[in-house]
Amino acid sequence: MSSLQQRIAAFADETSGLVAQLRELERLREQVRKAELARRSRQIDRRKRTRIGRLEPGSRLRRR
Repeated sequence: MSSLQQRIAAFADETSGLVAQLRELERLREQVRKAELARRSRQIDRRKRTRIGRLEPGSRLRRR
């Protein structure tokens, strides 16, 4: 194998490794994005329940 062929093979190996890392990074970013959306949704639901609880007659939160 010539020197040029060796360099091309090394470059191709490195490139495929970087592509695999990039895909993994994209997968992890998507996982974090979904987790953040779920957390925000739970916070909004919690706020809605608290607000509704304050408005209900006889609610302990309303007395404050």
